[in-house]
Amino acid sequence: GKGDSFPHVYGASWNPFGKVDGGGDEEDAAIKHKWSEFVTYGARHVKYWRLFHRDDGTPYYGKKGSPGLPENSRFSPVTSPIDVMSICWMPPRGNEIVPGGGSALVAGTRNGDVLLFVTDPTKGLFCTRKLKAHNPGPKIPELSGGGVTLNGVRCLALRDDGETLVSAGGDGAVMWWTTAQLTAAARSKSVPCEPHTTRVLNADDSNRPPAIRSLDCHLYSSD
Repeated sequence: GKGDSFPHVYGASWNPFGKVDGGGDEEDAAIKHKWSEFVTYGARHVKYWRLFHRDDGTPYYGKKGSPGLPENSRFSPVTSPIDVMSICWMPPRGNEIVPGGGSALVAGTRNGDVLLFVTDPTKGLFCTRKLKAHNPGPKIPELSGGGVTLNGVRCLALRDDGETLVSAGGDGAVMWWTTAQLTAAARSKSVPCEPHTTRVLNADDSNRPPAIRSLDCHLYSSD
């Protein structure tokens, strides 16, 4: 991450819909499929790690030809680098299903926006859209100490059917998004995209909805 001596990495997320790079032992293709790529994210960055194989067939994660060194994602020209608080990969659709078709993922930022990223075998990981979603919410102490910062979008969860993404954060709101629309919007600037349902938690004694730091989707719930 960005910073001095403090580790500003907030999390990591494997792509459960990842693809095989075609190297190594084909007998473990099913395993490699699930563990073929992941991202780490945090202070002003998302870093992209992919599975590759050396000439002798041994695997490594990083960028092509550089074991242990990830690719830096590109935020510009969509936005300036910003703290990323959460990540969720989208189920593959259309051309994404074929080998080399890339992937789409959603990122929640500290100021409440949702960013859409896509992967490309040659271009790496880059941001394509910024969607206004949540309010930033109340300020909280910084992890590194010495100041306060915004809550942002702390939670992104994919429902079991793969058709709905749920987001939540410091503003106390829970939003439901259609994954097909998010993926299409990541691929085209002309596709409109917004949550189809928004609910705000009941306010506390201060008349301010409680900030949401985590969430999950019940397998059999319609909410």
